[in-house]
Amino acid sequence: MLTKLKHLLYSPAIFLLVFLATPEVMAQGVFPDHSAVIRPDLQVDYAQFRSENEGMVRLEVYYRIFNKNLLFVRKDNGYQANFEINVTVNDNDNRQVTAQSRSRSFLAASYEKTISERDFQVSQINLDLPPGKYRVECVLSDQNAQQSNKKAFKLDLNKYDRKTPQISGIEFVSVVDTVFHDSLFLKGDKTMIPAVGRDYGGDSSAAILYYQELYQGTGEREDVFIETQVLDYKLNTVYRDTLTSVFDTDVIRQIRRINLSGLKAGQYSLDIILRGRRGRIIDNIREPFNLHWSPDAMVRYDFDKAVTQLKYIASDAEMKAFKNAPNSEEKLKLWNDFWYSRDPTPGTRENEIKREYYRKIEFANRYFSIMRKEGWLTDRGRIYITYGEPDQIEDFPFELDRKAYQIWHYFQTDRVRRFLFVDDWGDGDYRLQYPYDGIFR
Repeated sequence: MLTKLKHLLYSPAIFLLVFLATPEVMAQGVFPDHSAVIRPDLQVDYAQFRSENEGMVRLEVYYRIFNKNLLFVRKDNGYQANFEINVTVNDNDNRQVTAQSRSRSFLAASYEKTISERDFQVSQINLDLPPGKYRVECVLSDQNAQQSNKKAFKLDLNKYDRKTPQISGIEFVSVVDTVFHDSLFLKGDKTMIPAVGRDYGGDSSAAILYYQELYQGTGEREDVFIETQVLDYKLNTVYRDTLTSVFDTDVIRQIRRINLSGLKAGQYSLDIILRGRRGRIIDNIREPFNLHWSPDAMVRYDFDKAVTQLKYIASDAEMKAFKNAPNSEEKLKLWNDFWYSRDPTPGTRENEIKREYYRKIEFANRYFSIMRKEGWLTDRGRIYITYGEPDQIEDFPFELDRKAYQIWHYFQTDRVRRFLFVDDWGDGDYRLQYPYDGIFR
């Protein structure tokens, strides 16, 4: 059967028919809990700094796990999750260089906390490594659910031994605190909580926060000129500032904040250039991050995108009216009328339909974004926003004789629907296969 499936994967329509005719083959991939499309989910990020051990680099691997993606069990007066994080580092020849694991347990006071999409656990694992190229594999094992998820990335650790000044990696930060929380998070005398996911925005006061270190180098002491830019996805400069740093010690620790208000939602890059005497570039680094606006902020700053996001719920006539609106006042009136007409409880503060719609978009962006495409624009995002959470998901990762694919089942709708998504190129972009409406005729 596996050999047959291998060939059929190159003919999605035929494969789908065979798949549905042989459910017993796929029973091993059924998720009993449909509350999350990938369970357990793991978000990772990293940054590099000069180590206190001479000639070494300190690699910091950051991770974030949302409560909703862990299985909790009753424990005393609350609910307990148990998981393990394992980080393995391999060299270019795929030989293991080092590994570190950490087991964690934590209690949630209420059931609502166990399914929360906003509550999460965040921490980091620090590793000292020689400069060089590596592949890092992070595995989250949910010990209650006996399921795991893996994320991997490649990196090149720099040598911090130049004569001229150098800049470290960039740690994207969510919170800077003067209160001691955990020695893992300490940078000098401050606690840095990493912003895993590099997602910013949500309202008109959004700002990016990050931490970096500057190293004097082994040569003659010199001041450095730092040019900081924010670039959009087309590499156009949308923000720029400059400052001069003076080396009183051989390491300068910097915490920077950049106001993002007024920028459109999308993918950006933080570009930092270090200049020495006569303005010559002596080091530079560029790291991507994402900006997400709340729906109301998007109406102010990126109305066209706000309207485009309505395409899964708006009629053709409504979309046409938005696009033909002559001015901003008329656009805003149409926007308010659109959501007022869908408010199930007019007169109350909250529009439940609107809240749920943008919750789905946020969920899609968190789980289905790939490369430069936001999750709400992907095939899985479209189906999730249109039909909601599947009643059952069958998930099969990549194997040597098979592409990765998922089947989503909807049983509670007016008609039974099944959607097949195949990751053709191994890049996480699961493409919807025919039939596109999930109904077999």
